[in-house]
Amino acid sequence: MTQFTVLSLLSIMYLVKVQPKEQTASNQLEIFNEICVYLCGLHVLLFLMISLTPSTLQGIGWSLCFCLCFNIAVNMFVIGKGIIRDIKKWCKKKGEKKSEA
Repeated sequence: MTQFTVLSLLSIMYLVKVQPKEQTASNQLEIFNEICVYLCGLHVLLFLMISLTPSTLQGIGWSLCFCLCFNIAVNMFVIGKGIIRDIKKWCKKKGEKKSEA
C-alpha cells in the first residue's frame, strides 16, 4: 500500500508541475481529485495497518465518507456550472440568430 501513496504523491507533483490540461480550471480540478484520492488511500491505510477500536474505525469510516461526498459535490458543482454556462451561450446564440432573421 505504500506504493500507492508514493505513486499518488508523484501523480500530484506531476499535475502541479506539468499542468497537462489546456485550461487552468481543469488542471486545478485534476489536482483536487488526486488529493482526494490520496486522502482516501490514507484512510484505507489506517484501516489496514493500525489495530484500532471499533468506534475509532467507525470515525475513520465516516471521515472517508465525508471525503468522498465532498469530492463528488465539488465535481458536480463544477460540471453543473459548466453546463449552465454552455446553456447561457447557446441561448444567447439562439437569440442573436432570431434577432437577425
